[in-house]
Amino acid sequence: LFFASDGEEAVRLAKMHPMDLAILDLRMPRMSGLEALKEIKAIDGHIEVLIITGNAELEDLNKVIFHYGAVDYLIKPFDAKELKLTIKRALHNRELALIKTYENNELRNRIAELEQDFQEKTFRLRESQIKYKNIVNNSTDAIVVIQDGLLKFINKRGLELMDVSMDEAMDAPFTELLHPEDRAEALDRYHRRMAGERLPSENKFRVIKKDGSFFWADNRTVKTT
Repeated sequence: LFFASDGEEAVRLAKMHPMDLAILDLRMPRMSGLEALKEIKAIDGHIEVLIITGNAELEDLNKVIFHYGAVDYLIKPFDAKELKLTIKRALHNRELALIKTYENNELRNRIAELEQDFQEKTFRLRESQIKYKNIVNNSTDAIVVIQDGLLKFINKRGLELMDVSMDEAMDAPFTELLHPEDRAEALDRYHRRMAGERLPSENKFRVIKKDGSFFWADNRTVKTT
């Protein structure tokens, strides 16, 4: 297991050591993840490369998957389970590539078909994620995701309304974002909804801004699994 502080070091490590999988951030100092991907694939085309990014773009996705042969394009934020599954799939691809190198033509052709199908499905999945993320981030309404009572996602409009940064908002108890007089009721509704009780999806509460002022928000809640 090797760690690189930038793209150039990642390429240097790929030249010096046998490697099954490289995980690269799209934005790195000295050499971008895209450039490092091309360099690593030139060293050994069988090395699987996973690109991760917090600034997903459809143009980059097309290059990464179809032009330069990355195994996947993982969009932040993602959880450990998704990362683990993606790595497992990448290593499985690596095994198939090695089999294709040594086995008969019929088996090589079948593996190539499976690889192409996997590549196209991966592209469609990440494409839909990018489109969804763009819709959410460009919404004129604030959109937040709460998990275990903590704020796990907030879109650009939400940050603007509350005048906070992403670092300040993330993983904060959601009640801290509300007016003190509204917190008990909001927390009660949250626990009742999570317990399966059917409640009206719409209500109003006051949201605290960074400077201590507040504004009334029309809230529409949707429970997801």
